[in-house]
Amino acid sequence: MNMKKTTDLYLSAYLMAKGYKLIEVDSKKKCSFSFEISNQIEKDIQDYFNELGSVEPLRFVNAIRNIKTLIFTK
Repeated sequence: MNMKKTTDLYLSAYLMAKGYKLIEVDSKKKCSFSFEISNQIEKDIQDYFNELGSVEPLRFVNAIRNIKTLIFTK
């Protein structure tokens, strides 16, 4: 399975809030997050870094909480 991997917690929360499926959290040494590849993911990542992307604030906050829970329960 092709995956997009990042170590950026907030980018990961943004992608989750956009509806991307988080496949794996690897908390060995430095945490990394893997997402299922889609045709749109690269554009959404570019939009995030160029401050052009947006998501519902509550979805973003909930995604951050969910990711932190996944990190600290492993």
